[in-house]
Amino acid sequence: MPKVMKPIVISSQRSGLNFLRVCIESLTGQRTPGKPLLVEESPDKQTVFIRTHDAANISGKSEGSWKEVEPDFARKRKIVILIRNPFEIFARELKIADKAAAWFKLELYVSNLNRFCSLEDCTKRFFYYEDFAVDPKHMTDLIRFMEIKTADGQQVDLKTVEKEWLKLQETGRDLYDVNQKRAGGSMSRNAEDKLSFHQAILSEEDKMSVVGFLEAKVSEPGKAILARYLPSLV
Repeated sequence: MPKVMKPIVISSQRSGLNFLRVCIESLTGQRTPGKPLLVEESPDKQTVFIRTHDAANISGKSEGSWKEVEPDFARKRKIVILIRNPFEIFARELKIADKAAAWFKLELYVSNLNRFCSLEDCTKRFFYYEDFAVDPKHMTDLIRFMEIKTADGQQVDLKTVEKEWLKLQETGRDLYDVNQKRAGGSMSRNAEDKLSFHQAILSEEDKMSVVGFLEAKVSEPGKAILARYLPSLV
């Protein structure tokens, strides 16, 4: 049998990976990488994709959820990157830690984006958190792109996702409330317009510092992806 080339999901923390995991496990019954969510761990239950929060290995860990995505490893695979507003990534960490931690998370964010853009000989797509977290069409597109099917080989279809959508969102928020209790839990429960909730704490100085960092560090292809949040980058 040919070796299965699992897709890779690159995501900075707080970019929607756990909600993607909830949707995949609920809709397909397949296990995803990380602490068990809805599908229990078992010796014969392989995970259906590879995840990383640190594709360029700037942390120096290169294992588990911090696995480096080297060009040779990425070849011939499907590669996904989950993109969230960089101001929200920075502000969220600023609220639960300190400025040094927030800057490191932004460095991870940028290094992930740059590594994704540099990978060749693979099939790549980026998906925005603000789309797939609120719209079943985008979530369906994401799962189908990754070619993750049910145990009996069926594709996830939009009609099924739409039918289960409210339940999926509620399950995702409930799990997030448990896992992120220290940071206040889900801020978008029953309020999808709060997907930019955290960045309200940023001062103008903070915002300009983030803009300057992105302008200096993000590659040109990456800037095109981030133009949704900051048109001035391109």
